[in-house]
Amino acid sequence: MHQGFLLVFSNLLQSLGRYISVFIVFPLIVSILSIRFIKETRRSKGINYIRLIILCIFLSVFWVEIWELLGNEMPFVSLELSGFESEDFSFYNFGLGLAVSLGLVLGAYLYRIESFYLTSLYVFFGLFVMFLYTGTSIFLMPFIYLCGIASLVVLFYTGIKLKDNGALGVALYFLIMFLTLFFDETGIMGIIDALITLSYSAFGIIFATGHFTPFKATGGNK
Repeated sequence: MHQGFLLVFSNLLQSLGRYISVFIVFPLIVSILSIRFIKETRRSKGINYIRLIILCIFLSVFWVEIWELLGNEMPFVSLELSGFESEDFSFYNFGLGLAVSLGLVLGAYLYRIESFYLTSLYVFFGLFVMFLYTGTSIFLMPFIYLCGIASLVVLFYTGIKLKDNGALGVALYFLIMFLTLFFDETGIMGIIDALITLSYSAFGIIFATGHFTPFKATGGNK
């Protein structure tokens, strides 16, 4: 009885978190970031690449959330099609790989290391082309994990050193999101996983609206 209740409650929270993320949270985040990017572009009469990269990161995560919802909640979309539990290139893993690659791009832009601006994207799309031609994606998951860890380190370091709210906010968002990779989606672990998912969704809105400002005077780009 106790285990049955935990299973039902865990599944309910997981489903609730997915629907809230896809239909409420991420449309809000993407809309707010898009409006801020457009306003900044008009004001400065030029593209703010930092804001653009951050917008693309959240669009990539939105793509990931959509395919997680489809694979788990929609009977006409299998987990195999969404690739939620796959280690190969899939709709889900493509968005995840793109998001962590853009995390390194953001770090390179903040430090203005031009030779590394697009390096992670070149590697990622190189792996994708290799998959299309050979059918192998043996290096995909190692790339995602290594790139994800590197993004966290670079963005945390950048955010703290340059007192950059944007870099630190993305780093915290990635950290909370990656915590879900270590929890199963059933029982007590599933409940914790669902609560973490709701937490990074809430933090995403706080970040997008510009209310994440631990540094009042920033040394880097806002």
